[in-house]
Amino acid sequence: MSYTDKIHGLKMTDKFQALAKQYPRLFPDPEAWTIECHHEGWYKVIDDAMDLIDGELQCMPEELVAGIQVHQIKSKFGSLRIYLSQTTPYIRGCLSMAERCSSHICEICGNEGSLRSIQSWMATLCYVHYPIELARVDKEAINQTK
Repeated sequence: MSYTDKIHGLKMTDKFQALAKQYPRLFPDPEAWTIECHHEGWYKVIDDAMDLIDGELQCMPEELVAGIQVHQIKSKFGSLRIYLSQTTPYIRGCLSMAERCSSHICEICGNEGSLRSIQSWMATLCYVHYPIELARVDKEAINQTK
């Protein structure tokens, strides 16, 4: 079982549901995308990236805009990944910026964090949440061996 399988609270939180409603061009069908960020620490990074991308879409021809939508938002190798159906160079830059920023922001609380290893899985955590997550995962591993 991976570290991300062990994170509690995998669900679409109210904040992320509101995000989808805030950017209807990027999230035209609420059921057509998934989020696998298990905490809200990266919410601001995601919101900022969506705002920049949505601003770009406002300047594009409607026939191109209809093909650009979010499919998945998740954590991979300890940083944020946002996958869209299509991109442009500008959008790829926005996504790259969000990914780089996320590797310095705690995915749980949004404070300054760094990439850390938990049982060979990477997570971006602050100095407060790293020992908490490490202890929780270790405790669960011990309970599984009983």
